[in-house]
Amino acid sequence: MKIIIRDDDANFFTKPRYIEMGYLNCFKHGIRISIGVTPLQEGFGGEVRTDIPKNLRSGQYFNVLKNKELCGYLRKLSGKGSEICLHGIFHNNKDARLSKEFIEKFDNSIEILEKISGKPVKTYIPPFNMVSRDILEFIRRKNMNISYKVNDNFHYLKLLYWNKFFLNWPHLNDGRKIFLVKNYIFGYRLSLKKNPKKCFEHALKEFDFYYRRNKPWVLANHYWDFFKGENGISPMIDYWNKFIDIIREKKGVEFVTFSDYNQK
Repeated sequence: MKIIIRDDDANFFTKPRYIEMGYLNCFKHGIRISIGVTPLQEGFGGEVRTDIPKNLRSGQYFNVLKNKELCGYLRKLSGKGSEICLHGIFHNNKDARLSKEFIEKFDNSIEILEKISGKPVKTYIPPFNMVSRDILEFIRRKNMNISYKVNDNFHYLKLLYWNKFFLNWPHLNDGRKIFLVKNYIFGYRLSLKKNPKKCFEHALKEFDFYYRRNKPWVLANHYWDFFKGENGISPMIDYWNKFIDIIREKKGVEFVTFSDYNQK
């Protein structure tokens, strides 16, 4: 069974220590992750995005290259086999439409991330999982993978239609694939919110579903969700580490990145 751990929302405001603390247990055991990075993050967020300071939620755009500490850290992770993915361009509703601005900024955004990682960027992760048929076709033409989440039953029916439209995509010679995600399990915005133990139990059930069928599983997180809580301390990270320790010992489990998966 192949597992892809995907983490979203690295951007200009991200402090590398939070990614490191969130995945230290993974890195210690040689588990590489796929990190979604937003090149031109809009300063917004409300109360949900705890990674963006309130005094900078202004609607301005912040280039990730100006966060030298983060760029150096991501370069190091890339060198050790983790994958840097494009997580939108602005991380707002502009990423949901195939506009002239989106098309013009797309290649520049890829260049920004490739300057950081030193490697080709091969995977697109749409912010808020906002994806349209036009965006899917655009990403296909760019010869990239795409990974997005099923939000609800109605959305799922639409995805079934779109994926039927791209039925042969996984079998094309370029090897690119659509990777669906069911939910962010270790997070505070679910029906399980503020109950890390229930997140842990739910994650074990999800793992078992894919493990028994020997199917690939994309497990999506937000690094900042591990540290939400009083004074930024949360038991969520403890349950996450416990979960990783359990599943990495299972026979036949292999942790890969999106790009790795296509090379198997």
